[in-house]
Amino acid sequence: MDLGLIERKLTRLVSKLEKYHNISLEIFKHEDIHYGSLLGRGGEAEVHKCTVIYKNVLVEAAVKTVLNNDDDAITITLDEIELLCLAHDPIISTTLQVYGVAVVPEKYDPATGHLVIVTEAGLMNALQLYQKEVLSLAVTFDFWKRLAMALYIMHCRHILHQDVKPENIIITAIHRNRKGHIKKIDFKIIDLGMGRRLYSKKVVTDDILGTDGYHPPEVLHEDGYDFRADIFMLGITFSVLLHSKKFLSSKSILDKFLNDIHLAKKRHLAGHALFGDIIAPTFEELQNIPPSVIDMIHGDDVSKNVKRRQPILAKRKRGASPCVNEASKPKKTINKKRNYSITKRELLDLGISIDQHCAKRLRRH
Repeated sequence: MDLGLIERKLTRLVSKLEKYHNISLEIFKHEDIHYGSLLGRGGEAEVHKCTVIYKNVLVEAAVKTVLNNDDDAITITLDEIELLCLAHDPIISTTLQVYGVAVVPEKYDPATGHLVIVTEAGLMNALQLYQKEVLSLAVTFDFWKRLAMALYIMHCRHILHQDVKPENIIITAIHRNRKGHIKKIDFKIIDLGMGRRLYSKKVVTDDILGTDGYHPPEVLHEDGYDFRADIFMLGITFSVLLHSKKFLSSKSILDKFLNDIHLAKKRHLAGHALFGDIIAPTFEELQNIPPSVIDMIHGDDVSKNVKRRQPILAKRKRGASPCVNEASKPKKTINKKRNYSITKRELLDLGISIDQHCAKRLRRH
C-alpha cells in the first residue's frame, strides 16, 4: 500500500483514540525500532523482539510486522489495534499493551510500505507453558480466576473476542518460590483480529469464526451468538489446560481431542453430555477440580442450576443475593432454543469460587 495512505490511516486512528477515549498511542519512526531475534512467524505477520524509546524510557518490546499490506489487511489490523487499546486496563491484566505503531518503507519500493505494531513482549503462550512446566492446581486456579475477570472486563466494554484459546493467552512473567516452583503467572490476552464491539443482543453471521473445538455450538449451527460464546471458549480452554504435560505435548493427541469436541458439537452434543462423553474420559483425575469449574465446562442453563448455586453464594457473604432469582427464571416454552453457555455474572462468580477453592487447599497445606 502507498506509504502516505498508511500514514494518514494511522494518524486518524491515533486522533480518534486520543479524542474519544483519552488513549495515547505513539507513531514511531521506523529507524527508532531496533530489531532483535525472531519470536514467531505466521501467514499474515511475523514477530521480533525489539527495543524502542517509549515515553523517554528504553523498553524491551515486541514488534509485529504485517506482511500483507493490501487495504483490507491494513483495515483489519487497525481495527485490532483499536480493540486492544480499548480493552487494555492499567490495573487488571486484560490485553497486551500497545506502545505504538510505525510505517516501514519497502526495501525495493520506498513509495510503498507495511505496518508494524510495537507491543509489550511476552515469554510464551499458555499452551507452551503447560507443555513445559507442571503447575499446581492452586496456581492454575489463580490464573483462571484472573483470566475470567479479564474476559469479564472486556465484555463490560462491549468487546467480543471470538477466538479464546490457550494460544491467544500470552505469558508475560513467571514468578517462582525459593524451591523454583511456579507460584504465580502473569498474562495478557492477545489476537483480537476476529474481535468486534457488540452493542446488539446477538451476532448473526454466515462466517464461522474461531478455532475448531473451541467455538460454541450456536456458532456452528448459525443460531446467532453473544458474549456467552467467549465464555464457552473459556470453558474449553480450561478443560484443555487441566490435562497433563504429556497429553498437551503430543500434537496428534491434542488435535484429536479438539476434533472430537468439534464433531460432537456438530451432533448438537453440549452441556453434561459433551463433558461426560468427550472431555471427562481424557482426564487422568477429576477429584481436585472444583464443582464451579465443572459447571463452567458443562455450560448448563442457569435456571437449572439455581438451587445448587444458591448455597455456594450464601457462603460467600451473608445476605448476598443469588445470581438468579425465581422471578428471573425463563418461562418454559415450546421449541425453546438451548442455552449452551452461561452469563457474565456467572463468569464473575466462577472467579470467586476458584479463589475460595485455592484458599481452602492452601490452608490444608
